[in-house]
Amino acid sequence: MREWILLAVVMAARPIVAGEPAPGQSNAANVTPAPLVHTYRTQGWLIHQTSNFRVCAHDIEADYTELAKRCETLRTRLQTTWFGEAPKSSWSPRCDVIVHATLLDYQRASGPGVGQSVGFATLKIDGERVASRRIDIRLDADNWSGDALPHELSHVVLADRFLGKRIPHWANEGMSVLAESTTKQSTRIAALQRSLARGLSYETADLFQLTTFPRPGYHDAFYGQSALAVRSLVERGTPTQFLSFIEVALDAGYGHALHKVYKIQSVDKLEWLRREDFADLAPIWELSQPDLRTKLAVSENQ
Repeated sequence: MREWILLAVVMAARPIVAGEPAPGQSNAANVTPAPLVHTYRTQGWLIHQTSNFRVCAHDIEADYTELAKRCETLRTRLQTTWFGEAPKSSWSPRCDVIVHATLLDYQRASGPGVGQSVGFATLKIDGERVASRRIDIRLDADNWSGDALPHELSHVVLADRFLGKRIPHWANEGMSVLAESTTKQSTRIAALQRSLARGLSYETADLFQLTTFPRPGYHDAFYGQSALAVRSLVERGTPTQFLSFIEVALDAGYGHALHKVYKIQSVDKLEWLRREDFADLAPIWELSQPDLRTKLAVSENQ
């Protein structure tokens, strides 16, 4: 059985929301019932349980009903965006979301290795199934609900698509960064620019081959470049097409995958670190593909 622990990080850009109605268009036909939340207490824990999540807290007087609902909403958004369809079945086992009131509580429960991070996801993979899903999050960090939570939940959602395989590190983190808020993604881009000014960056081929967390000094370059690389390829097609690219790359290598999916001859021909990549950031589910293509056409004609 394999166990993956994915530490959260800190970047900024605009998300892409699949399936949302156009401005001025009614979304009545797409309305889904609010998730049902069952609340109970057991062994010193307060549990808010939905079809796919258990939000667990030691603060038994708190109410995390809205957090449980948000987790369900984010799962649907992320899966619809990246997989091209809404979830057809519930998770079994559910994903446990452990909330920690403070950094000190978070570090005591998770160990010193978490440092100053805001959250992390833990997945146990048993062959072709996910044996356990867990997210730890601390509630005293700025905008944890709009940044760390969707980032870590992205890791959990994407694991369903790559059972039995290890998602490339740059792709896993890049996709997760693109689920963060515009403000967070902008912070990451600013950090990347500072890193570039110091001469700290990766060649694309080296970035694609990383199998561990970046060495000291390259943290900002890794997360910023990973997010921009994912975004650049997504803009050439669709989020689901990008996942197909990763699957082909795992089986046949990046050169073959780039040519087959994007008609790019080699990794050396992949030019994505451009100044225009630093603008128009947002979460992946807030940008429709028609909007993306319109913006790209305007940019190319200027």
